[in-house]
Amino acid sequence: MLAGSNGRYYTEQQVCAKLEHGPWQLCLREHRTERWLVELPGETLLLLAAVEPDSLPRWAEIRIDGDTTRVVDTRRRDPPDDDGNCD
Repeated sequence: MLAGSNGRYYTEQQVCAKLEHGPWQLCLREHRTERWLVELPGETLLLLAAVEPDSLPRWAEIRIDGDTTRVVDTRRRDPPDDDGNCD
């Protein structure tokens, strides 16, 4: 699990998909500490840091659907925004 500086949580699979097929661009990845710095559309930077799954807040739910694993914000009822995450 990765905690974003934007208050959202992501699986590594979500991050890799956004880097490979989506709008994110990797700036820096520090393997020793598992921190990532990525550029989002609009030249916005997002820092991601590894966290233990059991440290996620109650509203962050890990969902597995086939080969896909993602973190869902259960506080929200709205559909995901255009980058695939619930705000």
